[in-house]
Amino acid sequence: MATVNSRLAGLALGLAVTAFASPSFAQSEEHISAARAAAIHDCSVRAGKYTEHTWGDVELYVYRDCMAEHGQRE
Repeated sequence: MATVNSRLAGLALGLAVTAFASPSFAQSEEHISAARAAAIHDCSVRAGKYTEHTWGDVELYVYRDCMAEHGQRE
């Protein structure tokens, strides 16, 4: 019983460390340029017309194409 509890505690600790070490918790000093922010907004609006349940991958392709037109990476 003690072995199971210690294994569960180790697993919980490992998961907690992994969650806090993920990039989403890291604070970045990078700021998005106005041109990139405008491109992201424009492309999100364009791609938003195609919902996944009706258009499948079209939404993603439209977004990628739009970002390329703006000279931005995805």
